[in-house]
Amino acid sequence: MKKYYIVIVFLIVSNVFSQNKKYDEIKFENISINNHQLFFRLKQMPNLEKYLGKIEKKVNVSTDKKIIPLTKKQLAINEFSNENTMLFTTRDSAFIHYFNFEKSQGNIVLKFKNKKITFSNNYSLYEFRKAFPNSYKLAKGINATPLSRAAFIPVFIIRSTSKGYLCFTFYDEKLIDIFLSDDEPDTPY
Repeated sequence: MKKYYIVIVFLIVSNVFSQNKKYDEIKFENISINNHQLFFRLKQMPNLEKYLGKIEKKVNVSTDKKIIPLTKKQLAINEFSNENTMLFTTRDSAFIHYFNFEKSQGNIVLKFKNKKITFSNNYSLYEFRKAFPNSYKLAKGINATPLSRAAFIPVFIIRSTSKGYLCFTFYDEKLIDIFLSDDEPDTPY
């Protein structure tokens, strides 16, 4: 009987430690693209297009409602995108969901621990490791490629009403894209 108790305690303790991942934390309000928050009023879209290029509608509003990450609200949305950005829009608001650094010369500015970090296609995995050491420890390799060559790393995002992940993908030690997710995502590739 004592053996069963030891096994049960071992399973409980190992389960607790396996679920206790410690990511670096970012406040959602501290992320901006060219001084635009990730959520913004749709009337600000022309200013963002000057920076990101023309963004075209890809999917019409459907009767199926989708949850926009970090909102927990199910809304009927339009999907807009160009070669470097994907946005979701509602009647009056827009939300930047994905940004591709391989095809864009743009950058994303993040305020983190009293510093401003600028993400661009020149941002390296080494710089990321220095800025986000806890998240870097939880980095995942991509598709049987060594971590030194390709890495996928989520960072925890906190918003007043919800939480999520800002997910970074690196290839050949350079940042290639960022996207937002409500759930801790698996490696996308």
